[in-house]
Amino acid sequence: MTQKGFTIKKLLVYEESFNGEKESICRMINQKGELAVLSTQEINFIAYVDYPQKGEPRGNHYHKNKMEYLYLCKGKIRGYFRDYKEANNNVETVDIEAGSLILIYPGCTHKFEVIEEGHAIEFSPTKIELLKGDNIKDFI
Repeated sequence: MTQKGFTIKKLLVYEESFNGEKESICRMINQKGELAVLSTQEINFIAYVDYPQKGEPRGNHYHKNKMEYLYLCKGKIRGYFRDYKEANNNVETVDIEAGSLILIYPGCTHKFEVIEEGHAIEFSPTKIELLKGDNIKDFI
């Protein structure tokens, strides 16, 4: 699903071992557990994100430079997205399930609310020098 300012992709799931012949960004699930390949590009920022059931919404900001990826490992969240430059722009609301990879482009205001408790990995290829002062508050 691609929208203005963001993309959400439910990763393909394979049961057999990954041998490089499958799609490069995917999940492999078997009796040993899950292995998710999230990126094949350079990563300059990585963080763990917790979504507790009783938590406050996360986000309510956009980034001037950062291209942000969020992989939802467990749980379910509701994402709100809009272009910060368009004050009257409609907010896109999407329920996001575990196993989804979200790409948020610079200039896309975003916020996440918990539907089911879970956690995620956030990462970015954006150079660290460009991340200083990059979070701009913008409430949805």
